[in-house]
Amino acid sequence: MKRKKVVHNYKRYSASNLYVFGKSVREKMTDNDSFPNPDIPLTEMDTSLENLQAKIVAAFDGGKQKTAELLRAKNEVNELLFTEGLYVDRIARGNEALILSSGFNCTKDASLISIPEFSVKNGKFPGEAILSCRTVKGAGAYIWSMNAGNNVLDEESWKVVGYSRKVKVTITNLESGQRVWFRFCAVTWDDLTPWCDPIQIMII
Repeated sequence: MKRKKVVHNYKRYSASNLYVFGKSVREKMTDNDSFPNPDIPLTEMDTSLENLQAKIVAAFDGGKQKTAELLRAKNEVNELLFTEGLYVDRIARGNEALILSSGFNCTKDASLISIPEFSVKNGKFPGEAILSCRTVKGAGAYIWSMNAGNNVLDEESWKVVGYSRKVKVTITNLESGQRVWFRFCAVTWDDLTPWCDPIQIMII
């Protein structure tokens, strides 16, 4: 039986998904008796995550400078998580339950967190948007979600607008001229995948 270890594939996450993952690790490490003295103080992780959140919001309108700042903030969070993950490995010594209690993923869970390709385009008729994604292995259904606000990190702003068994769906009755965000996740036998990177589109 192979020794369990922390999976560091969060480095492939989008900035928004990395933020959500980092917050989860932060919350599960708080008052966790198994990890009393983390190599990265949780207050330092808070600061880094808050900075990442601010750069995500600032980069909504694009621009090379803001995108570069977002990339730097993302790399900083990745470095902190990598160091914290090494600490968790050192303390857990292959204990899967301990690793998972820290908020990190374990080696066997790597296949559950891949984030597939996603695209959005306007439909043939006004007020339509066509959402499509690459097939997710083991998926039995897909959940499609929309956010008409400006903050993609506000989970309360996201509303489920459809369920399907196919990798393509048309959303109707949208307001022409409105800018909206879309995302999706897949339902597998094991769990829901993480939400994909959101994509914004202006509805025609």
